[in-house]
Amino acid sequence: TSGMACVHFGVAATTKDCDVLCAPANADAFRALIAETSLRGLLPNYRGNISPPLDARWLRGGWTAHFTWKTKPEETCLDIFGIAPRGSSPWEAELQQLYASQHTVAEMKLTNRDKDWPFVTALGIKLLNAGDVRGCLHLYSVDSLRKTLRTHEIPQWMFQARPVLQLARTADDRLEAAIQAEKIFWHQLDAGRIRVHERALRPYVSAVRKAIARRPITLAESHIIRVECAERHLAKSPLMAPRLGPTCGRGARGYGASRSSVADGMVAARNRTLYRYPMSKPLTPSQKRAWRKVERDFHIRAFGEELARINFLPEKRRKQAVAEMIDHARSKGVKLGRPALGVTV
Repeated sequence: TSGMACVHFGVAATTKDCDVLCAPANADAFRALIAETSLRGLLPNYRGNISPPLDARWLRGGWTAHFTWKTKPEETCLDIFGIAPRGSSPWEAELQQLYASQHTVAEMKLTNRDKDWPFVTALGIKLLNAGDVRGCLHLYSVDSLRKTLRTHEIPQWMFQARPVLQLARTADDRLEAAIQAEKIFWHQLDAGRIRVHERALRPYVSAVRKAIARRPITLAESHIIRVECAERHLAKSPLMAPRLGPTCGRGARGYGASRSSVADGMVAARNRTLYRYPMSKPLTPSQKRAWRKVERDFHIRAFGEELARINFLPEKRRKQAVAEMIDHARSKGVKLGRPALGVTV
């Protein structure tokens, strides 16, 4: 999944990631295979004290097991998921040989990391080119969405699943803002998921640290210790949310309900929250202030304070500010024809 799948699907050139989906029922067999797999003459072990055990009980609850080989100059790492984060359907149903499907990988890339978002749109385009209209669910470019609505016949259910498509179909001026709102939603959802797991991990990590006490031990020995600590200190499903019951949305009775997580509940309910925002009743002044703060914080994280300030200028002044930056760069001898490498010397 993730980086390796993106390389396989032709939307990335290289990757350092190695993420693997494992059916929870196969956790023991997979752990045995990992334990005997050497890399450059080195056997693996769990990564640090933070990794939960690779055990079906915790994989089913959304935990990820982390392994490492102490290779040089950099360690080789492997992350094992039992559930595809943000997945709307079982990943097992759409395997493409050794890889998760493009649809599953695109959903997994809906993270709070800005670098993942170009891959989401690229995978959406791949799906559309292959005749899978679900690619529309993964387009986060205004131009791509509008072009797709002109060239593809979109089923009605998809407009209900993602109402922002209606804005693209009607050439609504709010489309760009709605797409931005979707991104903010996924950023906040992923950040919230991470916070929940981090809080749940603290007593477990402390227990593992005391039990291992920096002793050199094998993966099998480490696994026994981690299972014992997890049984006492690590919730199997930290995202369990009883208040998000079967009424939280149309998806809650299907795949999401079997996972019973906050993330599933939020995604199932998104028609009634985020996606209806552009067409809902006017926000109160306090809601507007809170929304502006969330949006501004996102821009600062994504672009830095100066570009974030420019992003919120009126269009005419924004274009003028960009033109002034370009003129200033040229006056300093910057060669704008060279590719932007994202590195400042």
